[in-house]
Amino acid sequence: MKSALLRNWAIILIVTCLTVLPFVISTYYINILSLFLIMGILALSLDIIWGYAGLLSFGQAAFFGLGGYTYAVTAMNLLCDVKMHHLAHYSVTNLGGTTYIPILAGMALPAALALILGYLLFYGRVSGVYFAIITLCVALILQQVVMELVEQKIGNIPIGGYNGITYVPSVSLGIPFVWYFSLENPSHFYYFVLFCSVCAYFVCSAICSSPFGRVITAIRDNE
Repeated sequence: MKSALLRNWAIILIVTCLTVLPFVISTYYINILSLFLIMGILALSLDIIWGYAGLLSFGQAAFFGLGGYTYAVTAMNLLCDVKMHHLAHYSVTNLGGTTYIPILAGMALPAALALILGYLLFYGRVSGVYFAIITLCVALILQQVVMELVEQKIGNIPIGGYNGITYVPSVSLGIPFVWYFSLENPSHFYYFVLFCSVCAYFVCSAICSSPFGRVITAIRDNE
């Protein structure tokens, strides 16, 4: 009981410090902190599958990257006017609007891939070093596919190969077709990421303390 109380106070203190930091640091460090928080969300997913379930996955970056590309492609096709010039060179005019659909697509597609991959691996009773190798292969295959797609397009957007996708619209919230505001400002985007990080932490904490979480821990102790 005492340890849980101390943990809760530690969380409140950390979140409070992260909330006030943008007032005392430069824009550069705000962007760096946003990146750290995003990577922290990725680390939470790895903590559940490796720390609690005992399954070492080298493929978390595959879902992470797929979500980013899905958001970029969906947002640019829905919200941008893209004019191709030569090969993968293009100019983009942001027409504005909310990015709820790209955000949901960026979550749904990686979740679908994780569901299919998880089903195949667990149905096939793959574990141990073989599980780690297969997840690593999936990440490497997706990386290689993306790197080779230089001129190929999804909708109007070229994948870009090693150059990646540029001019990706910032996250925009509001009322669709009525009013929206962009989180292009580094501080606004930082607070959005901080909110998502806190939500992700509490969701993961709720999962791990639930009956399903105890099943995950049991898998680690005895498959």
